Amino acid sequence: MSSIFPAETAQTIADAVGINLSDEVAEALLQDVEYRMREVVHEARKFMRHAKRNKLWTDDVNHALRVRNVEPLYGSAAGTSAKFEAIPMPANANAKMYYMEDREVDLEELVYGPLPPVPVDIIMTAHWLAVEGVQPAIIQNPNPSAIDSANKADRHIGPEPTSATASALGGVGAGVPGSEKLLVKGSLSVELQMYYERVADALLSGNQDMRRIAIDCIEKDAGIQPLMPYFVQFITEKVTKNLRNLPILWAMMRTTRGLFLNSNIFIEPHLHQLIPNIITCMVSKRLSQTPQEDHWSLREYSAQIAAHACSRFGSMYHTLQPRVTKTLLKAVLEPLKGYGTLYGALCGLAALGNVVVGALLEPNVKAIGAVMMDDVGAMETEGPGDEAGKVRRMEAMKCFKRVVKIVSEYLHEENERVRTADAEQIREVIGDQYGLFTDGIVKKLVEVSQST
Repeated sequence: MSSIFPAETAQTIADAVGINLSDEVAEALLQDVEYRMREVVHEARKFMRHAKRNKLWTDDVNHALRVRNVEPLYGSAAGTSAKFEAIPMPANANAKMYYMEDREVDLEELVYGPLPPVPVDIIMTAHWLAVEGVQPAIIQNPNPSAIDSANKADRHIGPEPTSATASALGGVGAGVPGSEKLLVKGSLSVELQMYYERVADALLSGNQDMRRIAIDCIEKDAGIQPLMPYFVQFITEKVTKNLRNLPILWAMMRTTRGLFLNSNIFIEPHLHQLIPNIITCMVSKRLSQTPQEDHWSLREYSAQIAAHACSRFGSMYHTLQPRVTKTLLKAVLEPLKGYGTLYGALCGLAALGNVVVGALLEPNVKAIGAVMMDDVGAMETEGPGDEAGKVRRMEAMKCFKRVVKIVSEYLHEENERVRTADAEQIREVIGDQYGLFTDGIVKKLVEVSQST
């Protein structure tokens, strides 16, 4: 099998370096050269196709040579045009051999000519893509008008809230009175803006069915990720301005729980805004208009949400649970905070598990009882002027029962000696380390052991 190159090519090159080749050796050598060249061209075409080009560049050949562990060719680049000259072959006048003509350089022109421009250094700059969900108007970010035009062209691309839940909230396509209330910045679609307004109105309405549907939408819809900054801001604003409006606080905590349970959204960047709202609904001094309202259930509910957040994100954010625990422990040990704060902090520490109860709450139970001694031991007195005393004693009894419940459950699960013991044996085990709560804890443990 002969090569596409004539044997005279190899003989001419060999003569140029002083080597005499026979025809057989030249033919065998050219076959190997052809094989190697086909390999290089094949690899170079791969680089050309990956670059989505139809024209082969010298850079492609150089990349192919590097892949074959061969030193690339120097003096040729993709941006330069090479000029070839043809000379006839000595053995065959019809055959021609091409060579690249060397360009003559005028040294005087090279020395006295102008210097080329200094290349620009490679630099890196950092800028904000968005701040609180709002894209800043800087040169690095897209023009807002370009974003608006793109949104109009791709109005229905991407997941939107489901039609079933949207229609349950009153219909997304209908006109919304007072829509100027929503000052949405950025690039939200009209559908998302109207969806947000419908959900916000339903959460603040007195209709429990509408409120339940809105929370169900937040918990399940997959297309509300762009609305996360607005929902978080909405929750923060309503919790801050309605600390004595118990129905609004309940709605905000249920909304927060819905956001945590929605597996389709990325909530981690907003934890630092949601956790303070949850803790506020746990340890705030007043959460209702009157002390007779059931704000205790809201504190217990918020404690469960905080425990869920610590359990879910504690492995990724190692300081989350320690910071929450530190805040709750400070509320427990501060006697001037009030019984509402104490009750919420107790619920929060208990929700975090027995490890937290045993390490932080159990050693301080006796100190808590010393602070509550006067209110728990006081006798109720009749009279119109003692209403505040009755309320304080009622709150103290709430906290007393909560401490008894938490400690007795902890001892029943962690201490095997008290699970089947009677009252006297339990007193011998726990001694007087719980102070005011000792009798209540013993009674509770006896009831639990008898029921099991």
